[in-house]
Amino acid sequence: MMGLSMLLAARRFGILAIVAVGTTLAFCRSFFGVSPLMWLALPTVCGSVIIGAGTQALLSAGPADRKWVLGGAGALAALSIVMLLLATKCFRIFAGLGDKVAELFVSTAYRYILGTVALLIIFLIARAKVRLQWLRQVVLGSAMGVDIFFGAQYMVDTIF
Repeated sequence: MMGLSMLLAARRFGILAIVAVGTTLAFCRSFFGVSPLMWLALPTVCGSVIIGAGTQALLSAGPADRKWVLGGAGALAALSIVMLLLATKCFRIFAGLGDKVAELFVSTAYRYILGTVALLIIFLIARAKVRLQWLRQVVLGSAMGVDIFFGAQYMVDTIF
């Protein structure tokens, strides 16, 4: 969310156009002899650029950016509540048929909660009007590392 708003504020519409064109071509038949899977790689790479812009925005957020950081934390908290509600709905499916999906929702909710805590720490740093660049890097790096570790663990457990 922060990266997308940064790109819109900087008027970097080219990256967003690449995302739109790549997503559209990914759902079409082979175009110019290129597989739809390859077209989907373009929005994925642009998504990485957007994530990088958002991370940079959080690293350099000042007192004037508190509302954006708090809004991001609120959005992540809302998403975690939605995931937990979906998990309760799946846990109530007959004969435990929805337990695997419910566990995925709970795992996703934990990651959203972790992101919320990280953004609230950055919000408190910005509210105190202290730079503490090293602490911001540690908080964001730890949150991303934990997310990548548990995401990779889930993927390995699912594939094998």
